Amino acid sequence: MKIKSIKDLIEQFDQTSLTELHWQEGDFNLHLSKLDNPLNFLPVNPEKSNSLSGNKGENVDNLTQSAQQEVEKPHQLEESKNEESKEDLASITSPLVGVVYLQETPDTPVFKEIGDRVEVGETVCIVEAMKLMNEIQSDISGIITEIAVKNEEVVAFNQPLFRVKEG
Repeated sequence: MKIKSIKDLIEQFDQTSLTELHWQEGDFNLHLSKLDNPLNFLPVNPEKSNSLSGNKGENVDNLTQSAQQEVEKPHQLEESKNEESKEDLASITSPLVGVVYLQETPDTPVFKEIGDRVEVGETVCIVEAMKLMNEIQSDISGIITEIAVKNEEVVAFNQPLFRVKEG
């Protein structure tokens, strides 16, 4: 893939409401994300992958600054800080892409709050996709320790919605 094509793709991605994009063409992989913690972050090793433009003399430094930051973003430090506290936690994830609603209607209370107990099969939120409201049910039992999304936020497939201490 040529550098100009990559730059065009990044510009178009910035102008959309998409939160993540993964592009693969032959041995070339590109992963763009607007999320703080990308779902499927795949680090790129420029020495082991094919040159981006097909010219062996060109390197990754020719990418735009935003793409380079995305590729090199250090997630290990952030993850190691939270690793100990999140080891015991399970996640309730979104089974589809859409808009999450933490309450059934604007004038009703939220389905679940931090500290609430959740049981298997209990509705924890709604994800709207293509004008269809999908009730998201818990597949684990425990105490909700974190609500990982905001009401009416766009969520990606497999994005954590809630963190639960099982038990």
